[in-house]
Formats: sequence, C-alpha cells, structure tokens
Amino acid sequence: MTATTHNKMDPKDSSIPEEHHVHRMGQWMSQDKRHHHAFIDQTVRHVDKHPKELLPVMKEFKEMVEGDSRLYMLFTSMFDQVPHSKKYLKDPVGEKATIRDFHHLLKVLNHVLTTAPAWTDAGHSVGLVGVPINAILDWPMGTRAGFAVFQDPQVNAMLKKVLDAWGAYLSSDESASVLGDDKVGWFSEHGLKALEEVANLGGETSYKFDELFQCDPKAKYHGYKSWDDYFTRLFREGVRPVAEPENDNIIINACESMTYKVAHNIHRRDRFWIKGQPYSCIDMFAQDPLAEQFVGGTVYQAFLSALSYHRWHVPVSGTVKKVTILPGTYYSEPLYEDFTQDGGPSAEGENTSQEYLSVVATRAIIYIQADNPKIGLMAFIAIGMTEVSTCEVYLKEGQKVKKGDLSGAFHFGGSSHVQVFRKGVELRGFPEPGRKYNVPPSGRWTKGETHRLVLSQQYSSHQGVAGLLELRSALSSFTFPPPVYSIWLCPAPSQSPPFQHEIDQLAQKYQPAPTFSPHITFYSGIDTSVPLDQVKAKLKTGLERWTNECKLAGELGESDPVLGLDLDLPAAGTFFFQAIIQPVTQNITVPEQPSLAVPDTTLGADAPKRTGYEALLRGRQILEEVFEKKPAKPYFPHLSLMYSEKQQEELQRIVDSEFSVEGVEEGKMQSFEQVECARVTVVACVGKTEDWKEVARFDLAGSEVEQ
Repeated sequence: MTATTHNKMDPKDSSIPEEHHVHRMGQWMSQDKRHHHAFIDQTVRHVDKHPKELLPVMKEFKEMVEGDSRLYMLFTSMFDQVPHSKKYLKDPVGEKATIRDFHHLLKVLNHVLTTAPAWTDAGHSVGLVGVPINAILDWPMGTRAGFAVFQDPQVNAMLKKVLDAWGAYLSSDESASVLGDDKVGWFSEHGLKALEEVANLGGETSYKFDELFQCDPKAKYHGYKSWDDYFTRLFREGVRPVAEPENDNIIINACESMTYKVAHNIHRRDRFWIKGQPYSCIDMFAQDPLAEQFVGGTVYQAFLSALSYHRWHVPVSGTVKKVTILPGTYYSEPLYEDFTQDGGPSAEGENTSQEYLSVVATRAIIYIQADNPKIGLMAFIAIGMTEVSTCEVYLKEGQKVKKGDLSGAFHFGGSSHVQVFRKGVELRGFPEPGRKYNVPPSGRWTKGETHRLVLSQQYSSHQGVAGLLELRSALSSFTFPPPVYSIWLCPAPSQSPPFQHEIDQLAQKYQPAPTFSPHITFYSGIDTSVPLDQVKAKLKTGLERWTNECKLAGELGESDPVLGLDLDLPAAGTFFFQAIIQPVTQNITVPEQPSLAVPDTTLGADAPKRTGYEALLRGRQILEEVFEKKPAKPYFPHLSLMYSEKQQEELQRIVDSEFSVEGVEEGKMQSFEQVECARVTVVACVGKTEDWKEVARFDLAGSEVEQ
C-alpha cells in the first residue's frame, strides 16, 4: 500500500513555549498543555468542592466495575501506570488537582454529564476543550491497562450508555447556556471570530456568522435551542454551492474537513494496530461482502475540527446500495502509544490512531452506486471518535440521491471521514495534507470528458484549497465552459518574446497542447453576455483606483507603470490550465520606480510600501469589488507555460528534463526569475483555447491602448 502522509497535526502554535507544547489534531484541545492542566484542575476542584449524588448511569457504571474483579484491576492499574509528573497531570507536589482513581473519575464524569463544552480563551489560539471526557482520559487511556479497558466490549457498552446520557443533556434547553456572548460563551468576541474564520476558509470569503449559518442573530443564543442544535447548524442557501450539480464527472468532498491521508492499493487485510498503521480493507468495512470490491482501491481520509460544519453531503449522484451503523470503541488507542520507562507515549499518538480508528471506532458506512459507471460503487465512512461517536444517517437503502444532498451528521462533535474507491478508478491531485483550513464540499471547476478520476487541487498562495473530484480525458484542445471574459496581466512588449518562445516550444514538442499568449490571470469568470463596453468601463475604473493608491503615496511616477513580480521555479500542476506553471512568489524584490509597490491601507507618503505580490493581490481585490463578484476559487497567481491533460507524473518529468534548476544547462530552457507586467488585456475565452481572442488592451493605469 502506498500513501501520501504528513505530520497530520494542527499547525504548530509557535507562541507556546516548547516545554508546554503538545501535539494536537482537529483543534479539539489546546496545544498548550497548561490549558489542559487548568481545565482538569478547575474541573476537579469544582467536583471536590460540590459533591453530588451519582446519576443513575454512573451508579450502574460503578456497580459494573466493582462487581468484576478483572475490570476493577484494570481501572485501578490504568491510573497507577500514568507517570507521576506535572506533564501527565500527576503532580507530586500538589500544585494541581488531579483525578486520583476510578472512584474519583466517576465523580468527575458525573459532573461532565450535566455540562456542555464551553468556549475558553487560551490567549494564543483556539484553546478550547471540545471533548472534555477525552481530556480527562487523555493520559490514562494511553497506558497498557487503558488499552485493555477501552477495548473491552462490556466497558464500551457501558460507555455508550454514559455518552447517551450526556447526549440527552446536550440536546436539552439547559445545554444552550454556553452559547452566550460572555467569556465562556461560543458567541463571545473571540469565539465568534474563530467560528467565522474557519467557515470563511481562512479568508476565501468574508461573511459574518449570521450570513454563513441559518440562525436568528436577534434571538437569544442566535435562536439555537441546545448545544446540539448549534453544533449541527446548517449553512445558509448559496454559501456552499454544489459544484456543477448536473455534471456526474465532478465529485464533491463529503464533509467540510482537512485532508489527513491518501492511500492507494489498500490491502485486503493488514496490521492496522501497528505503528505506521496501514488501512485494512475488510476490517474497515467489518467483513461486509461489499468490502471485496474495494481491495486494491484508494482511500481518502480527512478530519473535522471542533469549529467545523458537522453535516455530511452525498459526494456523487446515484443510488444508495446499503447503509450500515457499526458500534465500536470510544477511547481506544493503539498499544504502541503506551508509556515507557524513558518517557511518555508517541508524540503523534492522537495523530497515528486515525487509521486504527477507521477499524475500531463507531462508524456509519454509506455505499453508493454512482450513476457514472466510471466510478461505480464507492463508499463513504463517517468515523466517530471519543465522545463524538453519534453518527446519524439521513438516507435509506434504495434511495436515489443527488450530489450535494444532505446524507447525515455527527452529533455532539465531529471526527473523521473516509471516501473509498474501487481498484481501477484512477485518482490523482488530491488536496494536500497539512493545510490550515478546511476543504469545503463546494466550488466550481472547469472540466473535460470522462476517462480518469482526478481529485483536483485548486492552488492558493494561502491554502492550496481543494474540494472536488474531477473526471477528465486527454483533450487536444480544451473548451472553457461557459464562455467568459478573462482579464490577463501580460509582460511588457520587450519581455514577452522569451516567454512566448518557451510556450510555443513546449506546445510543439509535447503535442497535443495548445499555444497561447504569456500571461498571469488577473480576474476571470465575467459572463460574455455582459456588454464588452461595460466590461471595459469597469476594468478602467478598477485600474485607475489601483494606480491612484500609488500616486497618493508618491510611489508611482507619470511614466508607464510596470508591475514587477518574482517567479518561482517551474512546477507541474494538476489540471489543464495549470499543467506547467511558474507561481508568483511572495518574497518579492520591490522593483525600482515606476512601479506598483502600493501602500498599505493607510495612504500617504509615509505609508509602508507593499511588495509587487501584495500589489497584485490588492489589484485583484479591487477588481472583485468593481465587478461585484468574488470567484469561488481562491486566487493563485501564476504564469502558465503549458496547458495539457497529461498525468501529473509525466508533467513533472517534462519539468525535470526541460528546465535548468541552477545556472545554464546545455539544451535546457531557462526558468524566468521575474516578469514585468505592463499591459492588461481582456480575452474572450470562447470555444477551444486556440480560438480565444484578445478584445481589449489597457496599460496598468487604466488607459486603453491599441491592440
């Protein structure tokens, strides 16, 4: 089995001192272990100070363990095996209150079952304890005794009752008390800001919470009746449009999530419990006969964060063949994460258990027979983790579904999900692991005809966002649907010939590939039904605004302005219009005057200058404003050198063989270090690439010039 992996952790918060930092995933708990200590300390002190009678379910839990010598031994040993140190909340000098033993655990859990997860501001980042029971058991469940405890069927059946009791509370009116705007409320200033940042995908959009989600901002708690009502909130219509709903060549991401891992050629059965866990096909599907169809296939796994949207959507149009709900473990971790004489469990413990959880955790499996025969049978697996183990499926066997339909939800939290495809369905270009923001189940992509399956990646200087699977065939020419006007930044006339020469050389040598003018796409997606004069007038307004910012700051002379942009080395892309590119880099050398090194938001001669890259982004922002439309795809500025439907591996071989990396190599093309853009053109992208036509040309200051 081959896999695409990464460190799979939340991006490290560098503001946390190293001695206090712990690895986390999904932002369910703070990376600062001081915050974890504080949560345990506050909870334990509250419980010790306010003792109360055990709830019926906790009494049952107590009687079960005390009546079974084996379980009593394991629960006792589980706490004994956690090292006595501050790091593991067993503080020998008594500075922090800790959970001492099984009976103390019962009292703490008894308290948790009548509380909802509150928002807490850790000062640097999200810093919330989104799964309090997991936080309480964080170290005990990593011991050898803990492994035995949380693998035990009797214990898991009891835990199911405990979590059901907590779920009933989280569905009650009382649980909504944490949704206020006070310091521990989810609608506090910091909480609301974090929710909006995640839902806006780190800046792709700029909606407010009430514009993103169905709610009543004037009502108490935004109209949400309980914690679970809030947690399973729905997006407003149009916030996440379904990508080409009638096109069966496009498959959407089933959950709003961050890529964890991609694995190809998965084995029929493998040792999923060992370190570096491989996926084990028949175990993931609990020995279902349908599992045999996925042996040798591809697994795409992604995880949901604490702040994410927690409903699921149908990834392909088709028919629901089968729905299965599988009970599982709740707090089981692989045994190799155990404490050792030399230290604690693996630093990647929470991370490396994801494949393991795909076999042992509670999960819902939806098998869909896609309408597109090139896809055939595929499976979606929702994986519940720790207390986040309630998987509700909205679909029934035999039901016809459309791509984008709601298919289910995680209640009381979210976990991980897997999409599995059969052997022979070729997949490439998955969204990259290690990203900071979610891959949404939405977006629009240009497409070809069906031959091979491609999980397209939309490049972004900020996120590298992707959200779709795209089926395309190798085309000699490419049709841009629908017909649009595109606005291009073009090299100065004196600099254009070398770029054009390389584009023509690549097109001629690696046919079929079209030729085109060198450019960086500045803005696109303007419907050709809009009168050209109107397009030109808006473009002129936008360019004038752009350059006027520079003039107000004294940064732009009266001569013909030029935008200097540094270029990265040539790279292979993942779809037609980015086959071989040179991305615009952010570490720009500010060019000499006249230039568009524009000021920051405060205008004036003393305002800080922006780099050429920042000037480009500002110009793009202005065009979005004047054309009153922000494209769905995040902006990834690059200069294209080749359009092609070749496989990414083949494109990478072309890059390696054709371009010099350092210095001059005989027989190889030279990559360009910089491009000076002096013209802006309007191109009618209608029909085949070779039929595209320049219909207007401007200088950067907004004056129309002869074509």
